[in-house]
Amino acid sequence: MDSLAGIVAYKHCFGTLLFENPFILVTACADKLNLFEPITILEDIILEGFVNHVGKTSMEIEINLFQG
Repeated sequence: MDSLAGIVAYKHCFGTLLFENPFILVTACADKLNLFEPITILEDIILEGFVNHVGKTSMEIEINLFQG
């Protein structure tokens, strides 16, 4: 999930995934993880990420995990 958050943030800032920029993006923390149903290894997992809020020096990225 951290990797996806980094990709979403990088794409938001630079519009592409070409890693030629000298800037470094770091994920700081996960505020919460809500599991509404158990995760099973029998089904694929779909991850979806988007930007919730952008400040001057940070941004909030939401990652949703779906199965089924």
